[in-house]
Amino acid sequence: MKRTGFRVLTSLIAVVILGMPVIYAGSEGSVSATIPFDFIVGNKTLPAGQYTVSSLNQNVLMVKSEDAKSAAIVITMAVQDKSNGKPRLVFNRYGNKHFLSNVWSDYESTGRAVHKSSQESEIALNQKSDTVTLVAQAR
Repeated sequence: MKRTGFRVLTSLIAVVILGMPVIYAGSEGSVSATIPFDFIVGNKTLPAGQYTVSSLNQNVLMVKSEDAKSAAIVITMAVQDKSNGKPRLVFNRYGNKHFLSNVWSDYESTGRAVHKSSQESEIALNQKSDTVTLVAQAR
């Protein structure tokens, strides 16, 4: 009897813990945008196309193509913007390489900043970056 109760309790805890990212992803705004160039998220290069960016938890974003053939997961940190601008994706551009830099969902002043990869940090030592901003659709 004790073993059955323990198994039920363990199963319930596992369901709650594993379900938390799904619950969180639904509570924080997702955005979608057409990205007209290949771009880099973390250490992964993704092809141009239609993408959705959503939160897996408070520090992790998933970038996934509409056809689900391309995806990347990246660690982020919160950043503030007092302008309360539109939902948007911000990229750092070095020559023809675009690195996802910031994600702003809804019309809030808090967004997510993507940590610079070692590849971007190395390129940034020798080249100045331009900022490319794409307006996104809140989902």
